[in-house]
Amino acid sequence: GTGIVQTAHGYAVPTAVADRWLDPKAKAILVLLSKTKKIAAYSDQQRLFTEQQRLAMYARDKGCSYPGCDAPLSWTQAHHVTDYAKTKRTCVDDGTLVCTANHALFEQMGWKSIMIDELPYWVAPAWVDPKQKPRRNRMHDSPQLPRV
Repeated sequence: GTGIVQTAHGYAVPTAVADRWLDPKAKAILVLLSKTKKIAAYSDQQRLFTEQQRLAMYARDKGCSYPGCDAPLSWTQAHHVTDYAKTKRTCVDDGTLVCTANHALFEQMGWKSIMIDELPYWVAPAWVDPKQKPRRNRMHDSPQLPRV
């Protein structure tokens, strides 16, 4: 977002900088203070994915969900499929794991993420795929074991 945030040490920094500073394990709460320093409002939603949510997404995604990427869990970040600013919720059924490189660039490259049947898919820009058929990364899928 835009605006200024204040750290626990009293430093004012742009929200974009503060967002980059936040580690996936960090806890953040938004507090709106009035001119007289009274608490006017505060966030009551978990903005960042919890460790349990990340582990649940790992059980499903097994690594980066971006098409063709084989990055393992340790290289991924939790991603809100629908922008948090729109939903105001952080949940596994609208989240996925994306490696740091793809997470930083997918929007600039024109890709978008969607959920289909509770699974993450990616839609390429029209200049890559005119039909914009949703794609699922299958690189982490386990081969089917033979039935005995």
